[in-house]
Amino acid sequence: MGSAATLALTVGGLTAAGSLASSQTQAAQQRAQANALQAQANASRQQADIQRQKGEIEAQKYDRQREQLRRQFKETQGQNRSLLAAGNVDMGSGSALDVSLGNIERFSADVGENAYQKALALWGAEQQAKTLDFQSDVYDAQSSYLNRAANSIGTSLLTAGLSGLTSGLGIYSLAGGSLSGLFGSSSAGAAAIPSDVKGLASDIAGISRKKGLAALL
Repeated sequence: MGSAATLALTVGGLTAAGSLASSQTQAAQQRAQANALQAQANASRQQADIQRQKGEIEAQKYDRQREQLRRQFKETQGQNRSLLAAGNVDMGSGSALDVSLGNIERFSADVGENAYQKALALWGAEQQAKTLDFQSDVYDAQSSYLNRAANSIGTSLLTAGLSGLTSGLGIYSLAGGSLSGLFGSSSAGAAAIPSDVKGLASDIAGISRKKGLAALL
């Protein structure tokens, strides 16, 4: 094999290896980023679950407070009835009735405030959880995109080989090699060469060595 062919094979091989290594490195980096984003998505979902659990725990606290308010109201009303009954005071009129109604109003206000605080706690926890769920969806989408992009990178030997072939044939032509002889249609070997590779060689062969050299400079 002539020096021109040797030079072409050397340059083409180096170009192919460089192209493959670069593609593999880029794909590996994108997959690593995709895995990191997926981990963030999982962590965000776990945090969302924790927020909802915190909301339920807070709601249970207000439920206990409500039950305590009811017990206190019943105890207060019972004590008042006992005291008023012992003093032969009519509980259905006058100051006795005012006291009883006042107790009922305070109990109602306390229960209403309790219900509001419980609803607020649940709403706040759910909003935080939804925000975390949204972040998880964003991380999932980014991770999926990076994985697709990594899979679409030209990491195959064919892609790298064609890149090397382009450089190799260019150097072969500039070094004085005959591309028409190399890919001659009359030879038996030419029939086995893929049509896209023969077309690429034909395109390069049609460029004069002087014009090809100028394009590289």
